[in-house]
Amino acid sequence: VREPSTEDTASSGVEWVCDHRPHVIPFSPAL
Repeated sequence: VREPSTEDTASSGVEWVCDHRPHVIPFSPAL
């Protein structure tokens, strides 16, 4: 499990917040 970097949050973070799709947030295996 790795912490989301600034780039990950900027590129993917916003998307998964709206989508909640696991493949959009690879740094959250809990999903």
